[in-house]
Amino acid sequence: MIIVQMMGNLGNQLFIYAMARSLQLEYGDDMVIDLEGLKRFYYAAAYKLDHLNLPKENIKYDLETVDPAIRSKYLQTSRLYHIEQKLYRKLRKDSLVPDKVTMRWLKRGCYYTFSRSFFDFPKTTAKNKFVYGYFQNAKYFEKYADVIRSECRVLDELDEYDRTMLPLIRDSNSVAVSVRAINELGVSFIDFDYYYRAMKMLDERINNPTFFIFSDNVEITKEKMKFPFPVEYVTPRDACHGLRLMYHCKHFVIGNSTFSWWGAYLGNDPKKIIIMPDKIDKEGVGREGYYFKEAIKIPCSFVDYKWDFDQIIHQKYAR
Repeated sequence: MIIVQMMGNLGNQLFIYAMARSLQLEYGDDMVIDLEGLKRFYYAAAYKLDHLNLPKENIKYDLETVDPAIRSKYLQTSRLYHIEQKLYRKLRKDSLVPDKVTMRWLKRGCYYTFSRSFFDFPKTTAKNKFVYGYFQNAKYFEKYADVIRSECRVLDELDEYDRTMLPLIRDSNSVAVSVRAINELGVSFIDFDYYYRAMKMLDERINNPTFFIFSDNVEITKEKMKFPFPVEYVTPRDACHGLRLMYHCKHFVIGNSTFSWWGAYLGNDPKKIIIMPDKIDKEGVGREGYYFKEAIKIPCSFVDYKWDFDQIIHQKYAR
């Protein structure tokens, strides 16, 4: 049996699922997705993967159906790991625990890591396996990439907005531009120069691109960022409908968000161009498996969420 602690919003949920699903395909175990994990340790979020093409068999969502002894072990170990991770963060000013600690947990059947880099978990003989982490690395599921891509497609029926936007996206040299704006987590903007250079580069490489702006806060993005080309702001009903619109685009400018990573990963245009920032967070920690091999990396910096964004909007960028 595999028990998965689900966390985060759509992008992180997809990474967690892809990791756990790969374990399931590898070992043939049943899977239980712990939805209580969405509010146990971090910020509360809604489960979104029920809108996708996930298999109906061998995946359950009720932790209470698990044998009490197994459930107790899972809850105890994940809680202890959470405490241990906080301790390392405090003592080392780093959220990463050493590899030897990760290996120690694996001996107990625990795939526990928040490492930003890929951790090559060796084979385990543990009968029950527990998954806790973000696993933001395509190497965790590259063996089953075709299955993951198929299962992570959105199944919801198209609404009126989708039916209007999809033809515009499909019938143009569409570029999905992802802007992670200020939100309740205080996440920073990537500097405006990154978007200027990325859009200019694509304008030089493809014929008549149409830029579609995806953002978690469209109003702030409209107010604070003046793009160098005409743009179309995308305002879908929810994140899953937005993901479907994004992965139908032909090219991608990724922001510092896992949501935009999945949009590019699920995009199936054989000639797609992907532009990514050279770092995903202020610390600039490398994540080799997070970057697409074919991606063009552009240097970027981060704007603190308390900064006055008017300072970085240059009139020379606007037409």
